Parts: sequence; structure tokens; C-alpha cells
Amino acid sequence: MTDKLLITVPPKIGERIVKDGGIRCAPLLLQEKFIEYCKKRGININAERLQILENLGVFGPIFRVKMPNEETQKLNLPVAEDDPWFAKEWAWDTTALGKPAYLVVNDDDNESYYSIFQIEYLSLVLSEFTINWQIEDYASEENQGETQKDITQVREFASSRAADLAKHQFRRAIGYLCQYISDRYYPHSLSNMRTIKVGGGGYSEDAWTERYSIDWNWRAYSKAWDPKTVETLFDLTPKKLRHAYETLAVQQEAEDPLSKWYQLIQFIDTTQRDALQGSALYAESLRRGAFMLRRLHQELYQEELPHPNEVTGQIIKHFPELEVRKDVRRYMELVVNRFNLNPQPRATVFVEGESEYKSLEIIFEKYFGTHPGALGIELVDLTGIDVATGGRHDRFRAILRLIDYLHHHQTFTFLMLDNENYAQQLMKGVKKAVSTYHKGRYVTDPKNIKVWKTCFEQDNFSATEITHALNALNRTNNRIRRDDVVSALRKPNPMCLAPLYLIQDFCIFLRKK
Repeated sequence: MTDKLLITVPPKIGERIVKDGGIRCAPLLLQEKFIEYCKKRGININAERLQILENLGVFGPIFRVKMPNEETQKLNLPVAEDDPWFAKEWAWDTTALGKPAYLVVNDDDNESYYSIFQIEYLSLVLSEFTINWQIEDYASEENQGETQKDITQVREFASSRAADLAKHQFRRAIGYLCQYISDRYYPHSLSNMRTIKVGGGGYSEDAWTERYSIDWNWRAYSKAWDPKTVETLFDLTPKKLRHAYETLAVQQEAEDPLSKWYQLIQFIDTTQRDALQGSALYAESLRRGAFMLRRLHQELYQEELPHPNEVTGQIIKHFPELEVRKDVRRYMELVVNRFNLNPQPRATVFVEGESEYKSLEIIFEKYFGTHPGALGIELVDLTGIDVATGGRHDRFRAILRLIDYLHHHQTFTFLMLDNENYAQQLMKGVKKAVSTYHKGRYVTDPKNIKVWKTCFEQDNFSATEITHALNALNRTNNRIRRDDVVSALRKPNPMCLAPLYLIQDFCIFLRKK
């Protein structure tokens, strides 16, 4: 493979990470915490083995600190340019993987800091130095002579692999790249497809460092972010970045025992996904790195790469289709339908009162042997005919009961009305409307209902704006004048000027605006 497809490790990238600020949203971990992080994900590692791997020059931390030889403050993260720790070599970059300096396992005089995104490369290194060895043949005396020969071969193989890995930069560089961009993109990887989790602010410390970012604002940081600086630092091209992304994506799918359920899992809250164990949690960690690289690629090159679980294989037809995925709520609905997990009723039966409700419930349980809910059928007790039709002096009761019903199903409901017909009467009535489903509660907060002073169009757009919009959408040769619009807006039906198709186009225009 040519270097044109490989990203390499920038010089002193560990120092750049702690100085440029890629440590707030995904903080570096002390060695003990990094080992714990790995073990939860099925990566069996300990401090002694980390030291051996570093001595071989195949894997090491982001940076290391040792006890200063003079009284000083803790190392502040992110590191300021005038901070003395790196200048006086109390802290130093270890990403070059040379012969480690000042490293003693379990010594309180030094500490190592690792990135969570190094776990993919560590897994690769461990796979190269871990073998399954069947030893039953060595129990017989006639095979004693083969033992030393096999051990010699293993030693030679290990030395060869160590030499090759010491020259390997691509997979190591992916972890460093993910850590470097984590302050910008990591919150996007902590998503349930509807929301993201923004963090990074606050204060934390250990025996060596302190991270003070109480005033740090992720949104302001994101607006000021320039992805071109990353492109320059890592010498990225569209092919290089895509190759790095696909490397992580393919690896996470290969490791993930839940890969066939990824469409469903992506909608689950990340705190629940963090409760996974072993290879499933490991794959989740890799997927978050892949999502960050995908977003960086999109910002740099204005191209959206496939979902991490859709990189391999040939997709004849997406399910759900790509255009549906833009509406995340609709996308989730189709996915849970596919897994037969949609809690929404397949059918709803409205009945007038409690006797009908109980009768139908009993019929289902006695005749079909199950509650109607098990068949996807919802029974709704309207508690009287007037709830559905409204009385002579209560023409708006039906819409309030629908709002009450939706709130009962945890769907927040808002209502916007033009100031005509019974709109003001509804506003007065809503203050007294008591919920049918929840005792002691009203149907909704009056603040959730908006009645315009006149109408939506007239309250929010000037006659000039409406004239311009109508003419832009007009399918006839007759130009509409502003005076015509002003005259129309004074009439009881403000939109009487426009034919039905023009009103529909006008609504589309407003949504785009």
C-alpha cells in the first residue's frame, strides 16, 4: 500500500494534543484508568505488559510526567505556552516510541497518560504478540527436544513482529487524530440520533495535573474551529481520511456481536450503551472514533461517508431509504417496526364511556385470551359523547381532549391559531379544562397555545414580503400588486386573494425561509 493512502504520526503530536486542547471532551486517562477502560472492553492488559510493549517500541502513552525537582504548581491542561513542565522535561511527549525514559512500573515518582482512542491500535499490537499454544505434546519425554526449538522460533517471530510494528505509523496515527479532534467532534459521537451530549467544561485533577475549563464553551469552540488546521497537521487528503475512517469502521463491525442490530442500537441512549461489556463495548468505542472521522471528512470535503456499519458489503437498497433518514423520528419509527418494537398502537378504538371500554376489554380477554394491548390495539374512553362532539357552548372540546390524549402518551403538544371564529373562546376555556387522564391536572399550560393578534401571515410578514412571495410562486402571467395584498389582508379571510395551489406553495416557501 502506498503512502498516498496512509496518514502518519506528526512530530510531537502528544505535546500538540495537550497544548491545542484535545483533552476536554475525552480526557486522557492515567495508566490505571486506561487499563480498567481496556479490560471492560475485553482487552486484557496490565502495567507490566504496557512497559514491555513500550520497551519494544511498539506502543506507548501520549505523554509522561515525573516528579519535579523543585516546588511548582501542577501541570495545567490544556498546557499554556509558558508552562514550564515540558520545557524543563518534567513532562515529555512519548508518541515517538523511542526508548522510554524514566519509566518504572508501580513507581509513585512518574505517571503515564493514555488516550481512549489508542485502544484499537493496542488491540492490534496484542494480537500480534498473543498466541494460542497447545502444550499437551510437551508432556511426553520424546518431545522434550522440540521445546527449545519452538521457543527459539517464537522468540524470532516476536522480534520480527516488534521490528515491523515499530515502523508502523498508520494505525497509531488514527488514534492520535481522533484524540486531537475530540474536543470538536466527540459530543457528536455521543448521540442517540436526536440529541448529543456536550461536556468538557468543569474542573478535575489528579496527583500530577489539573484541568480547568469552567469557562470553556463547546458551541463557541465549534464555531471558531477550523478543520483545515487538522488537515495540515496530519497531511490529510480525502483518500487518506476516508481510508482511516473505513479502517475504524470495518474493525468495529468485525468486532461487534451486535452489528446486525446497529440500526436499532443507534437510537439507544449512550449511557445505556456504556453498560455493555466486552467486545460489544469495544465496538461501541471504535464506532465513536469512526463517527468523529466521518464528521471531519464531511466538514473538510463536503461529502458524507456511509454509516460505519454500512462500509462493507454491497447495499442493494437501504432500509429505511436514505431520504427517510433525514426525518430521524420517521427513521426510528420504521426501524422499530422492522424489529417489531414499535409501542404505538396498530389500531385505536374510541368508545363513549367506561362500560364500553370494560366490555371490549373483557371480550378480548375471554374470546381471544389476551389483552387488546398485546395485539397492538388501544382502547380510549372518551368519558362521554360531548368530549368527541363538543356541546353547543363548547365547540372546541374535541381539540383539547386530543391534546390531553397526546400528553397522556408523553407527546408535548402546541397549538397555533388565527384570531377568528372561536379562538378567543378556546383560550378562555383552556384555563379551566381539566385532564381526563390525570386527576388534579389541567389539559395543558395556556402558554402552549398561541392565538395570533390577527393571523399568522399578517402578524409575521409585511404586505411587501407577502406580495414578493406570491409573485415568486405565481404560476400565471398576472402580477399581484402590493395594494391588492393590503386590501385582501383587511378582509375576514386574509388569503382570499390567492387560489388554493398558491396558498400551498406559499406554505412551502415559508418553511424554506
